[in-house]
Amino acid sequence: RLEAYRQASQLLSEARRDQQKGQLAEAFERLKSALEFDPGHTDARKLFLRIEAELERREKDRKVQDAMRTASAHLAGKRFAQALAALDEVAEDRQRVADLRLRIEREYGEDRHRRRLDLFNAAVLQVREAIHSPDPSQAGGLLDRFSADFAGMPEVEPLALELRGQLDARLRSDAIGAYSQQVRELLKQKWFPEAS
Repeated sequence: RLEAYRQASQLLSEARRDQQKGQLAEAFERLKSALEFDPGHTDARKLFLRIEAELERREKDRKVQDAMRTASAHLAGKRFAQALAALDEVAEDRQRVADLRLRIEREYGEDRHRRRLDLFNAAVLQVREAIHSPDPSQAGGLLDRFSADFAGMPEVEPLALELRGQLDARLRSDAIGAYSQQVRELLKQKWFPEAS
């Protein structure tokens, strides 16, 4: 295992030198060998994937350039259908990439929205639990943080007002309860004989 790691690391060093010289195909082959020795070598895997992507990009660019040369030659010969067909071959690849990019961006946006809603719902639950806890003193701070964290969402303002109303009602109820308890205690101690 250690020997395999050493061999993979040596090949990785050589691949980096190849990469610096612009010899990506050689670097790619060395990295392939390094991963055969040690498939779990993370640095070799990262560089392998980067170089593989660069080689694929270069190959696609080469195909586009070839297609443009072919199309230009057909155009010069007034073979319009063939010129368009040469360009259509690479246009399909570009369109597939563009379609995939749009799909990725859409799904990323949906995922971010879903996560934000999950955080939103968890924050609402946390505020509600604080309001109804035996000690609601933390609820005001949680409610302020909730309003600040989710300020751009349209449902925040009315919900924050509703939660603030619930908190105020709870605090008033607790205050009334405390005052009532004090009055009962005073009456028990007969501080107000005329009230008895």
